[in-house]
Amino acid sequence: SSGINAEYGGYNSETAIEIEELQEEDVDALEEQYPLEAKDGGGQTVTLPANEVQYDNKKVLAYKPRIPVPKECICNIEAAFTLHTETDQSKYMRNKVYLISQGYLWRYRVSKLYSTTTHNKKEAGYPKRLAEEFPKALGNVDAALHTGYGGMVYIIMSATTTKPVTVLKYSYYASYDAFVFLSNMTLNETFGIPDNEVITSAFNHKVSKCSSNKRSCVSATLIAGPNTRYEVEFAKKGTVLKKKTVKKTDGANVIGEVFPNTQFRAAFELDDGQVAQFDSSKVMRIREHYPAVYKESRADYEVSDWFDIDGWCNEIQIKEQCEAS
Repeated sequence: SSGINAEYGGYNSETAIEIEELQEEDVDALEEQYPLEAKDGGGQTVTLPANEVQYDNKKVLAYKPRIPVPKECICNIEAAFTLHTETDQSKYMRNKVYLISQGYLWRYRVSKLYSTTTHNKKEAGYPKRLAEEFPKALGNVDAALHTGYGGMVYIIMSATTTKPVTVLKYSYYASYDAFVFLSNMTLNETFGIPDNEVITSAFNHKVSKCSSNKRSCVSATLIAGPNTRYEVEFAKKGTVLKKKTVKKTDGANVIGEVFPNTQFRAAFELDDGQVAQFDSSKVMRIREHYPAVYKESRADYEVSDWFDIDGWCNEIQIKEQCEAS
């Protein structure tokens, strides 16, 4: 009702997501994303009175909390990755792409990104809170990566004033369309990369079938700036890291051109040796990546031309909130 909305932050009941009870994970997520002191119903989260009522044969709180979809407008993508759902790379169009920003994520079918009739349509049920699909993923994200079909998903969480950069590792179960949390480690423990390094994006530059458990079948690039990248190799269908992390200082060779620090803020691999990389604002660039003879044809797009993103900023908001920062 309007009275409840006014009392608890002024959420619009028509656009808010209604849930029956506030789980412990919800509290953790809210405290992580809204750490400020409470003002006019926003900010700090508090425990609601345990005033129980019967609802659908179970006891719930009399007040139904409402968690909104992104409230502030979004003008950049923090992280992205391709979820490889097919063993055969010729069926690339059946894979999915995830975009992550401000604690939320969107999912798209690759085939729909290329389609002229269903262009940029997100899958039903999205956006979701990041922690809803990836347990324990609370806060901002530096980069994300899926190491091929049957492989692992790595979410690199940003450092905070109290926590260093952490890498969350997940396994994807296609039959349930769900991610299971496996571990929480440092950059050095996970990839052999110094813990003080800042990874801005990641993508696979090689994905092939594994003919044996010893053979490297997935190779990934982790970008740490215009002049620094790390090459990481995986074996056993992308589930095991081969201790062969190589640091390169010729970051421009990733796409055959020099790129500024505002680019490669997020990335995901496309088919045919291409990578889609996002800048710190509204642009997505598609380039051919190494190892290859770089093509002359290169395309730049507005993010909103390719992706249907709830709450994407308009031109004025982008200039004020992203390009000015």
